[in-house]
Amino acid sequence: MNKAFGIILYIVGAVFSLTLVGQFFKFVAAITAISRLFSDDTNAYDAGGIVGAILYWLVHITIIYLCFKYGKKRYKKESQHEKKIKK
Repeated sequence: MNKAFGIILYIVGAVFSLTLVGQFFKFVAAITAISRLFSDDTNAYDAGGIVGAILYWLVHITIIYLCFKYGKKRYKKESQHEKKIKK
């Protein structure tokens, strides 16, 4: 069961990675928008949009990292059933 869950996490991480690649220009635009955040002509609505986009990408990248990290851990983890078979 651990291996199946690990594979599922790998698949979810791969899907999120593909969406990052597909929306790479939006990702770059969110990063470059940080400089507009500190300009004088930015109103509250624009600042909220910039901060929201940055938070979205931070959560997105965190999900990718966690899926691959715990997917690897679960995939390599030996289940109790496999331990009993080896004995």
